Amino acid sequence: MSGRFSLVGFAKVLCLSVLVFTALASSGYAAGVTGKLHLRKPLLGSLGSPGRPHWACREGACDAIVVPAAAAPAGAAPAAGSGERHGLDPQDLQAAYKIPSTLGSPQTVAVVDAYGYPNAEADLAAYRSQYGLPPCTAADGCFKKVNEQGEEGNYPAEEPEWDVEAALDVDMVSAGCPQCHILMVEGSTELPRDLGESVNTAAALGANEISNSYGYPQSLLLYCGLLACLRYNQDYAHPGVFIAAAAGDAGYDDAYFGLHTTDFPAASPNVVAVGGTALFKVPSTPRGWFEEVWNEPAIEAGTGSGCTRLEPKPAWQADGGCSKRTDDDVAAVAAVVTPVSIRIDGEWTLVGGTSVSSPLVAAIMAHAGSSVRALGAQAFYQDPSALYDVTEGFNWNALDASGVSECMPNEYLCNAEVGYDGPTGLGTPDGVPSEP
Repeated sequence: MSGRFSLVGFAKVLCLSVLVFTALASSGYAAGVTGKLHLRKPLLGSLGSPGRPHWACREGACDAIVVPAAAAPAGAAPAAGSGERHGLDPQDLQAAYKIPSTLGSPQTVAVVDAYGYPNAEADLAAYRSQYGLPPCTAADGCFKKVNEQGEEGNYPAEEPEWDVEAALDVDMVSAGCPQCHILMVEGSTELPRDLGESVNTAAALGANEISNSYGYPQSLLLYCGLLACLRYNQDYAHPGVFIAAAAGDAGYDDAYFGLHTTDFPAASPNVVAVGGTALFKVPSTPRGWFEEVWNEPAIEAGTGSGCTRLEPKPAWQADGGCSKRTDDDVAAVAAVVTPVSIRIDGEWTLVGGTSVSSPLVAAIMAHAGSSVRALGAQAFYQDPSALYDVTEGFNWNALDASGVSECMPNEYLCNAEVGYDGPTGLGTPDGVPSEP
């Protein structure tokens, strides 16, 4: 009897999975046989106009947003940075987040990206030279690029959309830690198994910090399965290594068409979930800067946050409105209206998204002591004084079928509050946490 019941139950689950898979495919969620994601993203990615912000990976997993010069909104002057095309440059970021100027010990920050990026070293050299940062090359041992298996060669084929993401990652590591070595690991595809394996490779090669600027909606069965990517948690479990992940760019519960859900790997308790802010230069204030939750409803973009589906709640997280792991832990600049300048394929480009904040936070944490880095996200909960508390803004732009926001005003999962909140976690870097 029990065996028959199990078989019937399995058949029901299988049938349900097929039905859901079919529904997702017909709605625009389809798998590429080459490992390229075909994920319908919000309005931002469907505009197609060169004069409007657009996803770097229009249907893929990376979270970088390209900001053409014509997209600069009226009245944006207070947000203008000191970099090329008025984006934020390393000096802006170092001042805004009080990034230490020295390292306690040699550090290697790894960035995990998909596909090949042939111009990586040349673009990195141009960025660092432009902003007066010390050289970081393969010849001097500072920069190293490997494939998913850890080889310095046999790189995967180039996917131009991912070039923007990869360039952004190494430039933000350079801005946050000019003295750090940089390890770029190029995954064979952007599927969870390959980027997860790339994280394992980065850790095996000695990375002290690892940044992941990509995400998979946990409810997307095609990539995360029935258990919301739980099977990939082990790829991000590397004791002693600080691992950051972008929280996503589509607002509360990262509302991709038809799916309202948090993103993996940011949802994993093994990583630091990094949200996004808008960072404005305000010289008249004591800090010289002002931050609020990143939320730009006009382009359906804003920092991801929310209550994860199945991930267990870490012991160090005490918010009472979510019985599972809550996103986010911390945040940094990500807004399209306050973009950073990067060098990509020989040109200067403005970019936003939590793809900015993840590598930046990973690089900043390279300045912390080894015992602090080993705590991962817990380090911030132990020493919130090392963060600027963001208390203004919201990201509840996700709407249900009736046009009502899924997250209500004053709900901490989508509104900034004093202390912990979903969009910005405990806040943005004010130096680094102190030793316990």
